[in-house]
Amino acid sequence: MNSNTDVKKMLRHSVDVKFYIGNMIVMGSVVVGFTLLAALCAIASGEPVFWLVTLPSLFIGLPMLAWDAFNLYSIFKNIDRYRFFEVPLTHAQSTWGRRMYFIVTVEGRTMETRAVFNAYGLLGPQFNEYSNANALIGYNKTTDEVVIIERK
Repeated sequence: MNSNTDVKKMLRHSVDVKFYIGNMIVMGSVVVGFTLLAALCAIASGEPVFWLVTLPSLFIGLPMLAWDAFNLYSIFKNIDRYRFFEVPLTHAQSTWGRRMYFIVTVEGRTMETRAVFNAYGLLGPQFNEYSNANALIGYNKTTDEVVIIERK
């Protein structure tokens, strides 16, 4: 991979980017949906108190949207520094919210992937599809980040 365009294209199709974009779509839909519901209720009833329905979705949704946007920014930051390796995805670990991640070794260094895998459910990449599989990963030595491009 020599050109930044090729690297950008690979990163856009990576597991990590698809996960964060999917989260942003779902959370954005929730925030917009609650806002529209509250607006319709406030207009229909004439009671402005229905706008309070939007507060929980804003307090939860907007920070999550910001976090996902920050993660996307950090993936695309310094794209000229990515090097690509094929590594086995073993040593699975679990974290909050049914999320799983793998510990990989790149250039003699042990690192964690992002916790973008689901233990079960419909959304996001499924843990059992990637467990004990080889994957093409991008490693950015400058930011010390690992991005899973695709399962081999």
